[in-house]
Amino acid sequence: MSIELVDVILLLAAVQGLLLSVLIIIRHRRLFANRFLAILLLVYTFMLLHLLITELNEMTFLPHYTVAFIGIGFVLPPLHYLYAKYLVYGTKKWENKDWLHFLLPMLYEVCQLPLLLKSSEQLALYMRQHQILDVPVFSVVYNWIIIFQASIYMYYTFRVLYKYVYDIKNVFSSIEKIRLNWLLMNTKIMTLFLIIFATENVFLLNGINLTNNFTLSSALLAIYVYALGYMGLIKSEVFKGPAIASTLSQLSEFSDPYAEIKKYEKSGLSEEKADRIHEELIRYMQTDEPFINSDLTLNQLARLLKISPHNLSQVLNTRLNLNFFDFVNQYRLDKVKKDLMDPQYQHLTVLAIAFNAGFNSKSSFNTIFKKQTGQTPSQYRQN
Repeated sequence: MSIELVDVILLLAAVQGLLLSVLIIIRHRRLFANRFLAILLLVYTFMLLHLLITELNEMTFLPHYTVAFIGIGFVLPPLHYLYAKYLVYGTKKWENKDWLHFLLPMLYEVCQLPLLLKSSEQLALYMRQHQILDVPVFSVVYNWIIIFQASIYMYYTFRVLYKYVYDIKNVFSSIEKIRLNWLLMNTKIMTLFLIIFATENVFLLNGINLTNNFTLSSALLAIYVYALGYMGLIKSEVFKGPAIASTLSQLSEFSDPYAEIKKYEKSGLSEEKADRIHEELIRYMQTDEPFINSDLTLNQLARLLKISPHNLSQVLNTRLNLNFFDFVNQYRLDKVKKDLMDPQYQHLTVLAIAFNAGFNSKSSFNTIFKKQTGQTPSQYRQN
């Protein structure tokens, strides 16, 4: 039995997955979504150990472990999706319908009961007799089922994440810290793993063991576990903040407001009241400048105006045809443009002026400024 580089990578990733899952459960379980992340990393630990056994051609050494725990592969895609879902919407309670996501792994274990009831010697003999290019027949079938299942879950995970990118602009004025680009990238890594894994299986069915029993896809899965564990541990901490957590929990209520305009007809907000809120909103933004608070949310502004968030959202979308993010950042941008021209602020850098106006990210500020003016902030100041 020879040890190769990929074996070391798999072993290290399994150890890291175990340590990270324990760390998350002990210190970071207050964020409900992190519980799914911890379970996901723990399951990946068992999966990586299974892949390590496969790489070492020792599948018949622990036959019952091999047969039983290979079924946990069906648990991984649902857990990835549920982690994204619960993180995005700030949900703090398990939904009973989510048990349905785990019907397939339970069905798999039931189907494997006849094999699991065999003795170790009988099961090892069975596995040796049902191999294609040293890969058990049931593993080939399993591989294609999990590719299909995982592809469906990755599709829905992408839907959740891309919808989230749109939805957060309805309730947040600054989104740099909560954009979840890291989770989107990890989902892309998982999708790449599926593509490579499927390619290896296609070649295997044609009698070609392309990467020595899925070495390439196994290494990519190890990288995915590293990235998901560490990025999830570091980046998701921001979601524990009370203001962000409470706003995210209401995110679905303000999802896609333009498609919900017809519902406003039944909101009870009269034309006269909407006009009055509109006037008060503009006056308040001009006089009190609440937008200089970089963490301003729809809920906070509604509370300052003593109106409901729904009424404020309705006014923004029906009177101004803007989402909350664009509305607030337009005021920030106007203040920056004004201060850049003001002699008393000439001693300040462009970035300092931007931060004073409520922007909290250089990249976000530059993007918004150039999109609105067609110039960089420095070019605008010079001109």
